Amino acid sequence: MIIVSEFEPDFVQSFPELAEIFRRAPLTVHEGVAKVSVHGLTNDVYLAGDNFVLDLRLLVDYEQYPDVRHEEELLKEMIFTTMADWREKIKLDITVIFDTRNCNLICFNEHAYNPTICKGGGLDCFGMYKIEDGIPGFIYSSGMNVKYIYPCNIVWKNPRSRR
Repeated sequence: MIIVSEFEPDFVQSFPELAEIFRRAPLTVHEGVAKVSVHGLTNDVYLAGDNFVLDLRLLVDYEQYPDVRHEEELLKEMIFTTMADWREKIKLDITVIFDTRNCNLICFNEHAYNPTICKGGGLDCFGMYKIEDGIPGFIYSSGMNVKYIYPCNIVWKNPRSRR
């Protein structure tokens, strides 16, 4: 378990209130998480307490877990690690993201959509695991287009990971 206390400078500059919430909450991640990102936020976001749901994405460190597509218990543990210590009113919508096309998920390094970054067409190009309505599960063919993950804001990068 890693308690995140240092965040990406661009994230802190753009979202100082949210960075402070992450410090207080605290934001805790499993050691197998390479990166944490939030999606859909803009600089004019209003943190409305109980009414705000934060789309939090945990990207798997493939150097540690190269065959994560078959490790459901590990992915559940990643979600529960973050949920277990969360002590804020803001609700988290946590999804674990994993590579299905050996592209290293470079699209998650960009803040805004760049059509030249994705060589695989951008449709269903990464796997997801989440708990929805109390039911955990893999999501492979959701019709998700990579251009809809933007804006993508990197909250934290694991210093042990090269991703």
